[in-house]
Amino acid sequence: MRILFVYPNIESGNRIHVQPGLASLSAVLKLDGHSTGLIDLSFRMPREEFQARVREFDPDLVGFSSTTHQFQFAQKYAGWVREVSKAPIVCGGYHATLVPEAIVADPNIDWAIRGEGEAAIRELADALEHGRSPDTIKNLWGGPNDVKNDMRPPIADLDTLPYLDYSLFDMTAISRNTGGILGHILGKGCPYACTYCCNPQWNAVYRGLGKIVRKFSVTRAIEELAHHTERFKPRGFQFYDEIFTINKDWVKDFCDEYKRRIGLPFHALLRVDMVDDEMMEWMADAGCIFVNIGVEAGNEQFRREVLNRKMSNQDIIRVFRKADELGIKTYAFVMLGLPTETPELMWETVELVREIRPDHVQLSIFHPYPRTPLYDLCVEEGYMTGTVATTYFTNGSVLNQPQLPQEVIRQGKKEIREIVMRNKIEKQQVGIYDFIVHLKEAKKRAGHPEFIQPTVYGDYYNAVVTLNAHPFSSISYKVVISEDAVLRTALGLNPEVWDKREGDAVRFVITIRSRGKVKELLSKTINPKFQVDDQKWHPVEIPLKEWAGKRVTLTFVTEADPSDNSYSWAGWARPHIARTTDLKPWFLVPSGMESVS
Repeated sequence: MRILFVYPNIESGNRIHVQPGLASLSAVLKLDGHSTGLIDLSFRMPREEFQARVREFDPDLVGFSSTTHQFQFAQKYAGWVREVSKAPIVCGGYHATLVPEAIVADPNIDWAIRGEGEAAIRELADALEHGRSPDTIKNLWGGPNDVKNDMRPPIADLDTLPYLDYSLFDMTAISRNTGGILGHILGKGCPYACTYCCNPQWNAVYRGLGKIVRKFSVTRAIEELAHHTERFKPRGFQFYDEIFTINKDWVKDFCDEYKRRIGLPFHALLRVDMVDDEMMEWMADAGCIFVNIGVEAGNEQFRREVLNRKMSNQDIIRVFRKADELGIKTYAFVMLGLPTETPELMWETVELVREIRPDHVQLSIFHPYPRTPLYDLCVEEGYMTGTVATTYFTNGSVLNQPQLPQEVIRQGKKEIREIVMRNKIEKQQVGIYDFIVHLKEAKKRAGHPEFIQPTVYGDYYNAVVTLNAHPFSSISYKVVISEDAVLRTALGLNPEVWDKREGDAVRFVITIRSRGKVKELLSKTINPKFQVDDQKWHPVEIPLKEWAGKRVTLTFVTEADPSDNSYSWAGWARPHIARTTDLKPWFLVPSGMESVS
């Protein structure tokens, strides 16, 4: 059998990435001798191109994996499959688990698979291959006879699963996007019942059938990581498990073995009431460089009574401060626009973010998911508008809450983003003079005030604080040069604009002025759209010994063709002055770019 997966990820706010669920389904299907392929819809694909890809693969079965946000696209592309292929179509994922009736109501989708799909899709492929009816397959809904089959128990022993099949994905593109960080899972399941989340309903369909929270054994987990390290040469791992620290003994054993056998940096998700200082110390020692932490709301009573998250602000602050102490970067999950939230409650969230000083934030606008308690609350309160967003990274809410105007939500979002940018600038200072830290002291000239500002190139995997300088721009600093000083930065255009029609090339210039004399220290033109070699950071180190002890004016200039610079987005990556005796590596590369040391 030839099974073609389709993964809608359109306008989701999540760039191209591995999807462990699909990697697991592909792996189990290959155990039975089937062939698998993937159309990754991380971007909209025109009908003609999509249908050509379907025809080329010539599938015997097509499988969609979809969230609630992405189901509108799953429906659209399933219709396009129908136009060129007779292959049956099945859909799985969270949306299929929560509302399978909505899946099978679509005339272009034959079946829904609820819950974990590894066993169900194997049995479905086997039945179709041998001409048998799939009507008795557990977890399956739909088909000609509109079956609504019972759930099978969750997989009891995860070690029985094959290694994830990352070959299903374009690993070159994904590695470029993540800076070489490979997404992976070490277990399945979450025991908590946050009212906004799909997990409680997922757990409900398995009630009485078996254990929900399961981990791979440490031995098996390390063996698989070693296998993927050897094959794909990642620079590190991001572990997608809902709560990495759910079992303290497992964490200790895993960290010991990971440090000994893998030794790469890793990212993990924490829950503040499920981690102590000792566990965080083990993690840091093993190579943890990044933790993702759910904060969601700033008022303890609101968080407890409305979100069913029973942790204190004191615990949240403790974990963020411990991470800072250990040198682990933090990523806070924060939501605005929650049901019944008031402006006063929202600003408490803003103030808690200010207190914990995260390095990064996932700032979501609440979106109601079917079959969750907060969805029901939105219906009861009359907040629903019928709008379904493609992502929760929106500028406004899909709800109509009279007590919380959209403009207030936007103000809160803007303030949090400014807080986090200030955190990045302050916490990531480099050298003896950091030009971004001193930006307010600089003399600036540009076509618009927003053309010159600190920003981030890349995402949280490998984000670099960059002095964005859209052409034409000029930024001048008065600086006293110390002995053995060297100016360091890297030049580049944001990877997000490499494929834009405008902004073909940018000329970067650095000059130094001392006692009325001006000298050009750098002049370099970068054109990543047409020069593949320019699709990277271009590191610069300029000795300043000649001006030691002098007060000089350093000027950073970006220039472009005035008729063709709309999307140039030129950037000076963390420009700073350092001493030649202390030239340490100073950042990891953003998406698609090489590292600088």
